[in-house]
Amino acid sequence: MDSRLLTRPEEGASAEVDFEARRQDASQDEGKRLRRGIVSLLIVVVLVGALILAVPGLREVADRIKDVSPWWIGLAVFLEICSCVGYVVVFRLVFHRVPWLLATRVALSEMAFGAVLPAGGAGGVALGAWVARAKGGSLRRFLERSAVLFLLTSAVNLATLAVTGLLVAVGLLHAPHRILLGLLPGSVGLVGILAFLSVPRLARRFSTVRSPGRAIRWLRTTASVVHQTVDELRRPSSRLLGALVYLWFDITVLWISFRAFGAPVPVGW
Repeated sequence: MDSRLLTRPEEGASAEVDFEARRQDASQDEGKRLRRGIVSLLIVVVLVGALILAVPGLREVADRIKDVSPWWIGLAVFLEICSCVGYVVVFRLVFHRVPWLLATRVALSEMAFGAVLPAGGAGGVALGAWVARAKGGSLRRFLERSAVLFLLTSAVNLATLAVTGLLVAVGLLHAPHRILLGLLPGSVGLVGILAFLSVPRLARRFSTVRSPGRAIRWLRTTASVVHQTVDELRRPSSRLLGALVYLWFDITVLWISFRAFGAPVPVGW
């Protein structure tokens, strides 16, 4: 017999209250940690600025920055913050079961780790997996949803590459070498999208294999991730805009950086 059937109503209500109290305490702890993290980040920014001014070899960097309009710097910082918010939004879309404070912390930690130790996003995923394991979550589930997040953001990257490349190829966006800088990368983006969309169909061909090898198991896992990614894209959610903001605002910051230092770059580049 299920032990829950033997529980008295008073005991069940008490356990529910205790659970809610623990959840509220955990939420408050996450909020405190997030605020402390933001304060620590501001302190690091101040220390880096002081380091640039103190070290003789870095003073040239400060002199170059002095020539830049503060409006450009402020705009770049604002858009970069918006890009980070976009990643947090799309992260919370994929990990919708995770409390929002914890999801925000993990998303920001992944971005910070990737900025310090660029490893194609693998380092950030490893950090997030460590946090998930420490919080008692399912490591396999986290890795699976991280793959969905990777494919979701990669789909935006490939779609942007395909669209802008084709626009350059037909002459709607200016760039030298329409074939090399337009048609070729645009075609690569289209091929990449079609390749991932064909994975589930390819996996169905091997669905009857009784003793699948490592390659077939990897194919089936990838097909499952692609299915989940397509399901996220089919659901009408404003949080999907986070993936667009995450990439496009980053690109805009790069364009502003060139523009601020007197080397404007055409949009098609």
